[in-house]
Amino acid sequence: MINLIKLLLKKKIIGKDQATALEYEAKNSKKSEEEVILKNAVVTEDFLFGLKSEKLKI
Repeated sequence: MINLIKLLLKKKIIGKDQATALEYEAKNSKKSEEEVILKNAVVTEDFLFGLKSEKLKI
């Protein structure tokens, strides 16, 4: 499973504080990382899917 929040942090799209907040929200809301990232408008859906595709090499 891809850890999208850590991937965004690694690519310097988000900072440590934002990553921590997103991880906390995902854990405590029972939502997926993807849902939390999109809900908070961190990146666009297209960008996120492109990132996932790049990571999965598809």
